[in-house]
Amino acid sequence: SQTPPTPTPTPTPPAVRELAEEMGIVVGSALSPRSVEPLFEFWFEDDRVRNWGLLLKVVFEGGIKDLTLQESEVESVRWMDRRELGMLLEEGPISPDAAVAIRRWLHEDPEALIPKKTRSQGFGKPWQPTFTAPEPGGQSTK
Repeated sequence: SQTPPTPTPTPTPPAVRELAEEMGIVVGSALSPRSVEPLFEFWFEDDRVRNWGLLLKVVFEGGIKDLTLQESEVESVRWMDRRELGMLLEEGPISPDAAVAIRRWLHEDPEALIPKKTRSQGFGKPWQPTFTAPEPGGQSTK
């Protein structure tokens, strides 16, 4: 494993465009009114991929029925609670670089999957949307 190169600033517009194209989530719309929040950059390297990643937070206030999936890019979507996300990390399928980012995110923000109103009001099931690309590995879709 080599020392990772110094990252260059990663613009968010390509990720925002991909989110709109692949999931139908339009940042700035009624269902996703908040700005994108960059959380952290991370380095991932294995025998096939060397990749600087950037984990972004996008709040989506709609339901699965509100998504418009690009079939060539997105195989399926579903809501996941913390336990189910842990099972996905252990059992897959999940791209290895996405697994690295999710594990770091959960470690740094233990309440990451719990919406703020649930945290403050103490009710409801924690949730988080996820999706699986048709071909896991290689270039991942985040």
